[in-house]
Amino acid sequence: MKNIKKFVFMELLCLIAFGIVFIGASKEADLDSDVFKFDDTPTYEEWKGTYSPEEINTRIQIYDIGRRLGRGISYQERVEDDPFPFVKGNPAYKYSAARIYGSEKRGADVIYIGETASVDTIKCLRMIVSGYLQQAFSMDEENADKIALTAIYWNTSVYGKKDFFNEVFDERVLSVFDDRTKEIGLSSNFRDWPGKTKIVIPHQFANPIAAASTTESEAAEEESAPVETVATGGYAEEPKRNEDDFDVVTVKNPVKANPIPLPMRISIVFVILAMIAAFIVLIIKNLDAVATKKNEEEKKGA
Repeated sequence: MKNIKKFVFMELLCLIAFGIVFIGASKEADLDSDVFKFDDTPTYEEWKGTYSPEEINTRIQIYDIGRRLGRGISYQERVEDDPFPFVKGNPAYKYSAARIYGSEKRGADVIYIGETASVDTIKCLRMIVSGYLQQAFSMDEENADKIALTAIYWNTSVYGKKDFFNEVFDERVLSVFDDRTKEIGLSSNFRDWPGKTKIVIPHQFANPIAAASTTESEAAEEESAPVETVATGGYAEEPKRNEDDFDVVTVKNPVKANPIPLPMRISIVFVILAMIAAFIVLIIKNLDAVATKKNEEEKKGA
């Protein structure tokens, strides 16, 4: 019995150690809003016309565009352990998202606005980005709304600054979706958004270069962006959920960024299974030994 207790204790220690290794090596991304620094709040040229009834979406439908993208990214990361979470919308690439894990430089999530996208106001764009943050980074709607607006302003302040992105971010942050557009960030003119927008959401990363201010002035202070009051126009007030409004389709990408290669992970699984099998064998042997000893004692007693 002492041997069994000792083995069980050692087995638990090993399993706990393996659990710590897996948890420590997980690639769950954390947003870093400290990067969102800019001198002045940008001004935008937005759509000023009216919308036909068939063009009007509910608030929930607009939020759900981002939520479904974020849900797909989060699922691939946490459940599928995908080294390169990547989600495209339906129709393909209307709104898409990718998660780039940084190594030597900072990683980021990138939201691509496709050529067929119809978003044309900051109000609606904020809803999409907010919905994405809610699901991809587990945020409540209030905080997501605030950070989404700040992220939008920051992306406009660094629009087209490829040298900055090359210096601060992993090179794949700049190159993802480059088969669709070479632009990076968000233009101040809504006419440039479809097919020419990659909204970057930085990840936390302990790197002095990545923590530097994104403006040309070293004295620039971080600006807290106010939350817009959602007005009518462009969406209806009564929320009516339509689950088929925006379906997520996931696709695989050969880019590898997971710190534990697949062969190693398979080996670890086999080691754990071998330890469990050895544990079972030892229990059976000890039970057989106890039964044999009991039979011998009964024979002696007879």
